[in-house]
Amino acid sequence: HAFRTAAPLSIEYRVQTTDETPHWVQSVGRTLVDSAGRPEGMVGILLDIDARKQTEERLRLSAAVIDSTRDGVVVTDLSARIIAVNRAYCEITGYPESELLGQNPRLLQSGRHDDRFFADMWADLGGKGHWQGEIWSRRRNGEVFPEWLTISAVRDEGGRLRHYVGVVTDISRLKQTEAELARLAHFDPLTGLPNRLL
Repeated sequence: HAFRTAAPLSIEYRVQTTDETPHWVQSVGRTLVDSAGRPEGMVGILLDIDARKQTEERLRLSAAVIDSTRDGVVVTDLSARIIAVNRAYCEITGYPESELLGQNPRLLQSGRHDDRFFADMWADLGGKGHWQGEIWSRRRNGEVFPEWLTISAVRDEGGRLRHYVGVVTDISRLKQTEAELARLAHFDPLTGLPNRLL
């Protein structure tokens, strides 16, 4: 078709190498025409794109893993503006992605932590490149809930800081279970009265 129409040619396909390994290549070419404008041949090159295809596959796999995990994932730029979230982050916080993008994660602050808490968090993040701990956040509906948060600094190949990635686990059910176990340990389950241990 490219030969008859003189259209540029660009095709990606897999070939088998001599050791039977599949390998991605790209043919790029154009039709040569004579002085009357009739096609008389083609000229082109064959590019090795195997590394690019493998990188694309790894990126697709990473995106699928992040999107399917039950932990919330949030990515911010260096100005602490949210640039990406996964589905679980939206479910945990109650915010749709459209309301989170461009916002500062401060939007979720519960008011239970003082400035010193956040200063220590940023000091760890700046010094160690990561921070993790329990933090109380606020969902879109106003409900305050506990979460386990891990924040990591992401650097490029040159070591320059580019992004921050937060992974959030909603631990509200775990906290409810802990409270129930503590109640059972200190109160009679039948009468509800304090026991000797209490």
